[in-house]
Amino acid sequence: MHEFESDTVKTRKIRFSNTTSEELRQIVDALQSLSHVSAHRCGQSACVEVSYDLTEHSCEELEHFLAQKGFFPDHTLGENVKRGLIHYTEEVERENRHLTNRDERYRQIFVSANGRHFRQVERENPLPPEDLRGYF
Repeated sequence: MHEFESDTVKTRKIRFSNTTSEELRQIVDALQSLSHVSAHRCGQSACVEVSYDLTEHSCEELEHFLAQKGFFPDHTLGENVKRGLIHYTEEVERENRHLTNRDERYRQIFVSANGRHFRQVERENPLPPEDLRGYF
């Protein structure tokens, strides 16, 4: 990972509940099979510390990858809030660095669908100018 900018390398702890030692080893092995990712266990707790380059992966993508393998992160309220904040900040950082092709595609689909819906409603039920004054 040293060939990447150091500010794009992220280190996160992913906690798991009801996970055996063998399952944690499988999680670490699965994560290390990915390029630009390193992982190891966090001491005796059911936790894996993972380092990855944000230009290649995000925490949300790694969690989704693990979920496909049958390993789900801890879903306590505190962990959900923490992961949600991490996902949001990484998404914003990736957008600021212009790394999100997938998100732009979804945004275009949303804009296209809503634009068609608005034009259809406008044709069926046009608002007179008097009614529009209340919206401005």
